[in-house]
Amino acid sequence: MIVAYEPTIICSDCNNADTVAKRLVGTSTDFSFSPQEIRQFVKPEPNKVHEIDQEIAQAIWDDQRKTFELRMNIAERIATIAANNEHWYQAASYRTSARAIERSANLLVKYYGSDVLVITTLCGSRMNVQKKGASEWRFKKHPPCEIPPSTQEIELLKNTSAAYRGALTSDTWSCDICRRGKIETVTRNQSKKWSFHARQRYFFGEKDGEIARTICEECRYVAVMLGKEVSLRTGLDGRKVIRWIAPEEMGKLVIPQPHTRHNINNGYTEQLIQTLVARIEAFG
Repeated sequence: MIVAYEPTIICSDCNNADTVAKRLVGTSTDFSFSPQEIRQFVKPEPNKVHEIDQEIAQAIWDDQRKTFELRMNIAERIATIAANNEHWYQAASYRTSARAIERSANLLVKYYGSDVLVITTLCGSRMNVQKKGASEWRFKKHPPCEIPPSTQEIELLKNTSAAYRGALTSDTWSCDICRRGKIETVTRNQSKKWSFHARQRYFFGEKDGEIARTICEECRYVAVMLGKEVSLRTGLDGRKVIRWIAPEEMGKLVIPQPHTRHNINNGYTEQLIQTLVARIEAFG
């Protein structure tokens, strides 16, 4: 709500230029120019410290001052309420917190040698959750990625991400389910940074038993959400539902697009869920 710009990697000369420009035009000590704004007032030359156009820096600060002051007022107001109002956040006592009760229940189940699924049984069926609510995740339409990662961003990912350099994939790898190439499976994470993950998972095979496949993060996410839907709608344990899906079934379920979440073939989903429920009841 109050952050001015996304964290960005810049060179030390641009970072120093931000400090110098703030001193020249008299900004607040809590203010920083954004990378796009720094680009406007620096005069870069190879192997030299940047010169600064003070007039442009001054114009940017004059334009940003009111917005900056508004952000600071919002931040101060929120901090004051949080610090002085005891109703801002009401913590439960340790013994009544959900985390403590769940931990105690799991310990008791293990102590008496029972399966953890007994907790699900004791808590009752989740059938009261509306079917529409259980399936909402797959009706959301994800728009195409408008700005894909640049060559420089991919190079940065190669050099900083252990997952990207991992043994599971090569530069020519593509997801065994959605068939997107390695670069196409690079997506933004919750921090809005480009990331890559590939995981080996076991799928259902009628003749050969479980089949190992290396899949992208978006295919894994679809399998997890489908499992939750199966659990909510049927009361069955859907946490390992991916083991009951055949690779070709998973391929028919997803509608892939580069650098973002899959859309879902909802016309096929109901048929697949019925198949999964029959398998889980028969073999699970």
